[in-house]
Amino acid sequence: RQEMVSMLPAVMAEIQPNDTVLDMCAAPGSKTAQLVETISHSPTGGLVVANDVNPLRAYVLAHRLKNLTNGAGAPLNMIVVSHRGQRFPRLGDDGLAIGVGPFDKVLCDVPCSGDGTLRKEPSLWGNWRPGLGLALHSLQLQLATRAASLLKVGGTLAYSTCSLNPIEDEAVVSALLAASRGALELVDGSALLPQLRRKAGMTRWHVIDDQNHLLQSYQQARKIESSYNSHGGCRFRATMWPPPPAS
Repeated sequence: RQEMVSMLPAVMAEIQPNDTVLDMCAAPGSKTAQLVETISHSPTGGLVVANDVNPLRAYVLAHRLKNLTNGAGAPLNMIVVSHRGQRFPRLGDDGLAIGVGPFDKVLCDVPCSGDGTLRKEPSLWGNWRPGLGLALHSLQLQLATRAASLLKVGGTLAYSTCSLNPIEDEAVVSALLAASRGALELVDGSALLPQLRRKAGMTRWHVIDDQNHLLQSYQQARKIESSYNSHGGCRFRATMWPPPPAS
């Protein structure tokens, strides 16, 4: 069963029947099935490439989706692979240049702290701490960066998490846009679902460590980084902090 909110990334990506689509972190596969059903409405059909870093999860995903067919009962255009998303291969790979990839759309639903699911999993409160989001920020940004590099010119990247933590959301998107130097732009998807209740993304946020230190800057965080790491924490990244107001 797919929760309604998990359907939003594919809707916001505006998948078209003839698109070539990458689902970068596909397991358990509910979003992949949604993508496959979208492209199945074309006589020629597009292609969905479903990837998961874990080979066992990729196998289970393939088994789960193998019986999906189009309206005529024919198999769907779908490939299941297992690669590290941040190193997803590409023939003729020329680094991380944006706009020369093979995909019209990339769905990048990254690993996250999951703190946005507390309403249905209240047991998560017992293990939650600020460091969970901090520890995943670098991986999330690496995945988003690689996803962007796999897009065609004019393609769309849908980045999503099930977290409400700006370190995992706005900070990643902000850093990705800054690194792209104008090759990427933020798309307003409000017209796609005008009745969806929403709020604008945050432009200011705080970085807090597991000792509840309110860290005003990356420079301040570096001063306590060695002590932080000795307790099993993560390393700070400058991209965790909000960009300058002018940007």
